[in-house]
Order: sequence, then C-alpha cells, then structure tokens
Amino acid sequence: MVDDKFKCDERIEEYAKRTNYEHAKTLVQKSNGCGIIFDEVKYEVGSIRYHSCFCTYRHPYFNNFLFLFKNYQRGILPFKGSLMEQPAYIIDIFNLIENLKIEHEDAEQARQSKRNNK
Repeated sequence: MVDDKFKCDERIEEYAKRTNYEHAKTLVQKSNGCGIIFDEVKYEVGSIRYHSCFCTYRHPYFNNFLFLFKNYQRGILPFKGSLMEQPAYIIDIFNLIENLKIEHEDAEQARQSKRNNK
C-alpha cells in the first residue's frame, strides 16, 4: 500500500498545473479504479481482497494510527491509563495492524524460501 501508484492524491497533484488537469485526473482515477467498485478483485494483499483502489479505503488518520502503533509496540500507550483502560477501538486497530504485519512477514518469508529452494 506504500507503492507510489496507490498514492492517488499525490499523483493527481502532480498534474494540477497542467491545462488538461481534469482529463489527467480522470485517467489516474480510472487506471487505479479510484472510487469504482469492481465485481472482480482488483488487488489482493494477504488474505484481504480489494475491489477498488486502495485510496478508496484509506482512512485520513491511517498514518496517525501507524505512529501510535509504533509507540504502542515500545510500551507507550496512546491514552491515559493502563492497557485495560485504552479504548477498545484503538486496541482493535492495533491488533489489525499487527495481524497485517504478521501476514506480510509470513508471505515474505515464504517468498524467500521459494527463492532459496530454486
């Protein structure tokens, strides 16, 4: 998801000074499937299937959640109080990020094993 082709806002911004800005914006959105829900799977990450561009699913606070998650891993809680006093939604988000991280590491390890076995 950190691939430049999924940073649609940044790609579109590059075309802002062009005279054909609207046309270029439309092309970027169509090429990635921004805001369009396809019947078939457009992208797959781990076991999660996306039927649209990642920018469609990106929460505006996602980078903040990653920052809080990194601090959480170091033992710094995002809210006042103990772990049991943290809001359930933030712990759910941290669990999701951790599971995605584990899936990614497992997939990467499997790829490395395949390369080494060849």
